Parts: sequence; structure tokens; C-alpha cells
Amino acid sequence: MATYASFADWQAFDPASTSVEADVEPFLIKAERDIDSAIGKRGSYVTERRIDPTLFTPWRRDMLAMACCAQAQYRMFKGEEFFASVRPMKQSSREGAMEGQEPYIGPIASQHLAQGGFYNLVRGSGKQPYLYDLPNQNTGS
Repeated sequence: MATYASFADWQAFDPASTSVEADVEPFLIKAERDIDSAIGKRGSYVTERRIDPTLFTPWRRDMLAMACCAQAQYRMFKGEEFFASVRPMKQSSREGAMEGQEPYIGPIASQHLAQGGFYNLVRGSGKQPYLYDLPNQNTGS
């Protein structure tokens, strides 16, 4: 069962989706692993995830859920084969243009992770609470 986002979060993220919970849940679980990898947070896998969403403010939990749903949608769009293959980047010209592999984390998911401050988790000591969970921080208003 997904920890970072629920099927209700998925329905709120994509109200036009006709997918059923059994179809979405595996993508949400894989999206969680992608997010864990993206933020690089080290820690115990007590809940099999690297971060515990219950320790965050409601606004920050919502950012995590939206990032997870966006990444699940990206996985659905790209297909499993995209995530199973490793294609190295290569420089294509003197100007330094890079071509090859598209980003592993979808652009919408990346925006939600950045907005929620999740990329900053790797910079701290790893102790709770994080700066972003102090009162009056990132309330979303």
C-alpha cells in the first residue's frame, strides 16, 4: 500500500481519470521509490519509505502526495520500459547540448518536490523536525 499518496489523493490530482484503485496503486508505490531516490534521503526503512509523511505539516504532506501522484502519472505515460532501460547522456555538439536520456523524475513531480522543500532534506542532519515544519512556515497561503 502506498504511503506518500492514497487513491483519494490520485482522484484529487487527476479528477478526469477513469482508472480504478487496483490499477493506480502499483504506480503510486513505484512513484514513492522514485521520490526516495530523487531526494536521496538516507534513513531507516521502518515503513519501507525513507521519509515519514506523518511528521510533516498538512501543506507539506499535500506537496508530497501531489509529487507522488505526478510521478505515478509520468510513469503511466512513459511506460515501464522507459524506467527499465538506462541510457547514458552524451554531448552532441561543441555548444554542450546534451541528448539521450529524459529525466527519471517527471517535471511536475520535480516541481512539487522542490516547492515542498524535499530536495533540501539531504542537506540537514536528518533529525526531525525539519526547518520547513516549524510553525508558520510554508502554510501554503
